[in-house]
Amino acid sequence: MRTTGSGDLQGTDSLLQDRPRVSRLARRPPGESDAGQPRGGEEIGRTAAADSPARRRRGKPEESGRGRREDRQNPRLATARRRPGLARRDAQPRPPRWHAVTTPEPNDSNRIRHRLLVRVAVALHEGGAPSYRIEDTLAILGRGLNIETSVFAVPTGLTIGLGPLNEQTVRVIRTQPHAPSLERLRLVNDVVHELIAGDQDADAAITRLDAISSRPPRWSAGWILVAFCMTGLGVSRLAGGSTGTILGAGIASLGVGIVLLLLGRSPSRIALGEITAAFTASFIVTATLPLLHGDTVLTTVAAIIVLVPGLTLTIAMRELAMGHLTSGTARLMGAMKSFVALAFGAGIGEQVGSLIMNGGPPETTLAPLGGIGVLLAVIGAGLGLMILLEESPKMAPWFIAAVLVGWGSIHFAGPIGPPEVSAALAALVVGLAGNLANRILGLPAAILVVPGLIVLVPGALGFAGIRALIAEDAVAGLETIIDTALIGGGLVAGLLVATLLIPPRSTL
Repeated sequence: MRTTGSGDLQGTDSLLQDRPRVSRLARRPPGESDAGQPRGGEEIGRTAAADSPARRRRGKPEESGRGRREDRQNPRLATARRRPGLARRDAQPRPPRWHAVTTPEPNDSNRIRHRLLVRVAVALHEGGAPSYRIEDTLAILGRGLNIETSVFAVPTGLTIGLGPLNEQTVRVIRTQPHAPSLERLRLVNDVVHELIAGDQDADAAITRLDAISSRPPRWSAGWILVAFCMTGLGVSRLAGGSTGTILGAGIASLGVGIVLLLLGRSPSRIALGEITAAFTASFIVTATLPLLHGDTVLTTVAAIIVLVPGLTLTIAMRELAMGHLTSGTARLMGAMKSFVALAFGAGIGEQVGSLIMNGGPPETTLAPLGGIGVLLAVIGAGLGLMILLEESPKMAPWFIAAVLVGWGSIHFAGPIGPPEVSAALAALVVGLAGNLANRILGLPAAILVVPGLIVLVPGALGFAGIRALIAEDAVAGLETIIDTALIGGGLVAGLLVATLLIPPRSTL
């Protein structure tokens, strides 16, 4: 039996009175010698009492000054110490619920390439390129620059993700819908081709893109008025209008051009410009009807053919067909808004003109012009569209050829089948011509496709359908709108088949 001093026994007895279970913890294992005891019995008793399970269950361990300071700095940790049975992991300080996600800054080389990709996307959007053209072009250019790209393009904005997903840099750009500017698209296409071929570095390309975006309009206000007049004259003749219809369309389209120039191109005035232009055209046509004996609807459509969103409708349906649902839906709703605005303005103009002219004499149709008239109409429409689509004069032969291909294809495909079948065949011919010019001559396919689609006038039927609905002829209006959708689908089908048969070399 081990013997201890009186001091040890007194310290142990006092601890046994206060902590009945300490005696078991304070006892040394059997066989342990005095030399193996590092401290006295009193010290062992205090240590065992401080670390006893009873005290741990009561959640009152001895706290040092450091522990109290930690409690004041972290109230959650102090709460965990006061609660018995709380898990140890819950007593640790937790990270904040919301924290900032930071991505590493790109280096100088990546920063220049990122800026280049953003400038290309903005330049294409300002040129009126469809969403699939923008996304495809940036994907090809990104692969050439060894940068991962993720592009989301809609008519009113761009979202561009650059770099790997875990280190992606995102650019969000708010824009306005832009009408096609074929010269700008052609110049941007040249820059992209030189970048892919390695003939130009990023800094020089950015400088050229900035110059393209900041260049003033090529054509003055006087030339734009001439272009409106030439386009109205040419389209009215190609649509089979009489001499009176052609003259009325020329006068009305001149009035439309004046109204649009006065209102300007401010985004806040787009809807007002469409309504006012349609009102002006319809009023002039109705007022000159007793003298010219023309077709009211055909004359009005020819006068506002540049505003009728037939091309926008076709692009929207093609975007939907290619899976760009957001952009296609937004563009389709924009086309419907334009249809309603134009039909509303034309209806008001017709009513006001009828009140002033007291109805006028009944319509009569004069004999249309002969073959020389068709040739003049093709040339006039081609030159007018070249100016309105902001292209260089050196591209005039291609615009005349595009109008000739579009009008000739729909003229010869008309008797083959229903309107939607004829539209599909005509669009197939126009698409093949554009893709061939792209592959052989290096021209953007849009140089031939855009004017050719405008001549196919799918928007004329939509305009007539909305006007019928406004005139409370619901059956005729709905039938016409359905025909418009079918013809638009036929145009898209023809263009897709043309791309499948002869793929273009470039995306523009």
